[in-house]
Amino acid sequence: MAQGLGCARPQAPAKLDAIATFHVVRHAKAGSRGHWSGDDRKRPISPKGEKQAAQTGAAPCDQEDIQVRSEALNVLSQMDPAAANPILRRVLDKKDECSAQLRRNAVFMLGRRGDAESTTLLMTVAKSDPNASVRSEAISFLGRMPGDAGLNALEEMLRTEQDERIQRAVVRALTSSENPKARAGMRALIDRKDAPLTLRVEAVNSLNNDRATADDAAYLRNLYSKADNDRLKEAITALDTLLATATDPKVIADSKRLRETAVKHSNK
Repeated sequence: MAQGLGCARPQAPAKLDAIATFHVVRHAKAGSRGHWSGDDRKRPISPKGEKQAAQTGAAPCDQEDIQVRSEALNVLSQMDPAAANPILRRVLDKKDECSAQLRRNAVFMLGRRGDAESTTLLMTVAKSDPNASVRSEAISFLGRMPGDAGLNALEEMLRTEQDERIQRAVVRALTSSENPKARAGMRALIDRKDAPLTLRVEAVNSLNNDRATADDAAYLRNLYSKADNDRLKEAITALDTLLATATDPKVIADSKRLRETAVKHSNK
């Protein structure tokens, strides 16, 4: 396949438009050939076939065809990124379920690039693709893209997104980001009392990693003093970044109390 694409490289967009085009085939019982004189490919389905189609709902996806298209697009993306861009856009413009896997693959190809155009495309997918898995894949790359555009999009999604699955994906993306602004976004989420508690706890837990700083510990100690429930306090006191530098006797005592409570609950 790589050799064929190499030969057609100068006219790649025209030759490879088919990558973004799907032909969906629905299998159902057709009418008798003896009662049909036209093109057999247009022979209508029988009443039984109509029932089969209704029961099936969505048309089946040709997984082998999708795999072939993905491989062709991947080869083109590596050989000639500029030629692949228009095709990637058309793939990502699709919204049907059959093309979801191809869209995920397109997202992966964009994520490897790390340029401004790729970031813009990933932002669009992260906000609007109908498939939660495709959105989550785009979100995971936004946290690693250079510059602040991707992070700004993630922070906006934390404020406006209603789907908790997507919110958790955003938290994970911010956690993996090396950009200092990502930690500021996490803190803003933790401070939001209108945000789901599970999400706030997950954001607290994310601060306990290799990149944790003394500033993080100071923030967590301050947060502990104004935490609005025991569950959030328990998440805070469980973090090594806090306990390693805690000097307030009340914080230490509360930490022990909450740990003992957690052990009792786990033994029940």
